[in-house]
Amino acid sequence: TTPPHRLRAVFPCSTALAPVHAMAPKKTMKRSGAKGVEPEAKKAKVDPRFAGIVEALEQAADLPEGCRKMLLTCVPHCFSSPPGERHESQAEAARMIGEVVHSVETVLRKAADDESAKVAEVEAAKSGLQAAVTEAEAALSAAAEAIQTKTDALDEAKKAVQSSQAAVHDAEEAQRTGDEGLLQTEKSKAALEKGIDSDLGAIVEGSGEPEQHLQALLPLLSGLGLDESLLSALPSTCKKTAADRGSFDAMVLEQLGARLKEHAAVLAKAVEEAKPAAKERASAVEAAETELCRVAEAQNRAATELEEARVSHQASAKSAAAAREKLDAFAPEHARATKERDDKAGALKDFRLHNLACFEQLLEQAPSSKVADGGA
Repeated sequence: TTPPHRLRAVFPCSTALAPVHAMAPKKTMKRSGAKGVEPEAKKAKVDPRFAGIVEALEQAADLPEGCRKMLLTCVPHCFSSPPGERHESQAEAARMIGEVVHSVETVLRKAADDESAKVAEVEAAKSGLQAAVTEAEAALSAAAEAIQTKTDALDEAKKAVQSSQAAVHDAEEAQRTGDEGLLQTEKSKAALEKGIDSDLGAIVEGSGEPEQHLQALLPLLSGLGLDESLLSALPSTCKKTAADRGSFDAMVLEQLGARLKEHAAVLAKAVEEAKPAAKERASAVEAAETELCRVAEAQNRAATELEEARVSHQASAKSAAAAREKLDAFAPEHARATKERDDKAGALKDFRLHNLACFEQLLEQAPSSKVADGGA
């Protein structure tokens, strides 16, 4: 800041200097009803040739008012002459005015720099919020893909269950059909063995009711290929007691027993031969049921995972919405900071183009009568 005593040293008669403002002509006070009331003086007009410098001096907030007035008074006297013809005192005053002008530029530049720094901080905060939105939206997209994947997996699991159910049905049907012959053979074998042990044995021993035992044996004789003579003699032989039977009767019962036992052996062999296939069919049913249990459990897991994916998607959607809300809420702050920066930068640019340029132009050459504000 230029102290007043330096200005007085440069211009000891500064009080006699004409000010930069063109003073309005004095007016005589008209009489009015109220005594001692004077009309307000019109605001002084600024010489357009020095307007840029005057505005700069008026913007110097730290400049004492006395110094400001003295410098404003010095402006026309400093720059009215060409640089080579200026007195040392004029050059010194111009230098002092230049200090003030450049100090204003420094203040404006600092203000612009400070706002740029604030915008950088705001931009960093905004970038963080944008990164959070990007991350949240990526998580939401991944959650949506997970739902689709889990849905597809559940659909496949349901198809696998349906296929396994059909496989169990087919295996059970094959077992039922395949085991029908074996079960019938086992039943025939059991009936034949019972007939040999119970009914034929009782007839041979001559115990019990012969007719009853004969009637029980007759259904078992079909298909044995017995001779007609044997079948004809059988009823009479069976009715005789053991003591009344002759050699022919003994031969009839012996052949009957042999044929029954032979047929029982055939049935037993058929049963044994059919057991491996029956075992395979049973194993197939067991395997199909085991597979059905496995795929059913897989279906339950797939359903659970799909539900979990849906819950996760809801949480991701809330997080993404919250992140977007934060970013949207930050927009006004970002806009304010950007506008303030642009305003400060614009003020600095305008000052340089107008006020500083005006000072530098007048510093290098005397003003003409048609000097434009800030023009070269």
